[in-house]
Amino acid sequence: MTKLTDIFNFAIKAFLPMRKDGNDAPVIGFAFANNTFPISAGKILDELDTCYNVDIKEGPVLLNVTVRNESTSEEIFRTEVNFDPNELEKFKKRIGKGSGGCFVIGIYNQFQFYIITNKKEGFQPYQVASFSIS
Repeated sequence: MTKLTDIFNFAIKAFLPMRKDGNDAPVIGFAFANNTFPISAGKILDELDTCYNVDIKEGPVLLNVTVRNESTSEEIFRTEVNFDPNELEKFKKRIGKGSGGCFVIGIYNQFQFYIITNKKEGFQPYQVASFSIS
């Protein structure tokens, strides 16, 4: 098990926000209960500086999400997180097999998702070459 998988095991929810217009990229957000885990995960992900493939498998209660390095297919992390089935259905309709986008990490506080970043340049999402949902 990778260090990132250990960190992402503490993720409490996946957010699949609606696109505001047709040009917005599909996004999946991983929410934690506090900012310690997103900051730790961000430091490791920033060092990797790569593009990712995200495989999402829908379960009855949890989403099983596997994130892999696009060029090597190496598993970067795997997690199971809570999700909103309505968000997932809308997300499925927006992307086709192989659609790209991004993922973000943050915290869930008072029913809101807040992106956490420790990059000096400011917020930059992690690029996803393709999403696969089954």
